[in-house]
Amino acid sequence: MATWNQQISDMAGQVNSESTATHMDNAVKDVINKLGRINPEMLYMFAGEEKNSSGSSNVVLTDNNLILRVSRRFDATDSRYRDCKEIMPSQVGDYSDSTSLYNASKEYPVFYREGSAIKVLPSQLTADYIVVDKVVYGTVSGVSSGNGAIANFPEGMYPMVVCHASMNTLIEMMAETTVASGLPSLGGLEIDGDPITAANFDSASDLQLESPQYYFSVLRNFINTEEDIELASAQLEKIKAYLSWYQSSVESNKVDYSWMTERLMVLKDRYEKMFLPYMRQKQEGEGDN
Repeated sequence: MATWNQQISDMAGQVNSESTATHMDNAVKDVINKLGRINPEMLYMFAGEEKNSSGSSNVVLTDNNLILRVSRRFDATDSRYRDCKEIMPSQVGDYSDSTSLYNASKEYPVFYREGSAIKVLPSQLTADYIVVDKVVYGTVSGVSSGNGAIANFPEGMYPMVVCHASMNTLIEMMAETTVASGLPSLGGLEIDGDPITAANFDSASDLQLESPQYYFSVLRNFINTEEDIELASAQLEKIKAYLSWYQSSVESNKVDYSWMTERLMVLKDRYEKMFLPYMRQKQEGEGDN
């Protein structure tokens, strides 16, 4: 399989300095999160396990908190992992009180969330006796070299990730391509056979050379102070050439920007339609009064 950069280039245009690795990581998250909204049962396709360590009754989640199941084993004589019911942190007092009707037990354990930790009652300090099944965002590899792959992610859904990453790559390209900047290199233009530099154009900086205001300022100075008509005319012709180059560069950027805008809309429509096969079908009678 081609690298992700090659696949993104096929959809968004030539990739240069764009942050495609970040866009791929974000695309994995967006695809999984969106599938979870339209068809929650599919989240189990991306499930992974986190377990408690020795001496701790907590399981710390570092990447996300999309919990699918929390289960707990009581002791070495109990081979069964029992599902834990989720409670609110404000209920911990009742569920940890041995005299309360709500007291958590071996047969009916509970869990609650506190910060990034999952905590279980009754507490369990033996390593690997608490298991949290949660959604895992697969690691992306092969962005610029090797074969493109995503860990813990079905290959059949790769096109969805590429499409989303291509959209964000286009958005980044658009942010880098403003209409009146990002013009072709000034080194491509010449004055009397020499590339344009600050030294051979009245010590103007590169920033000035890319601004039409600078040329109008020079032209105004010629009109007001220059008595040599031929010299002024020659300089005027140069300025006209520079302004023509500037205008053509702006027009070129406009064309590129328009293409990226249109392409972005095409990819957005394609991305939305990719989720249609995964939407839950309305069951007969569901939602009827």
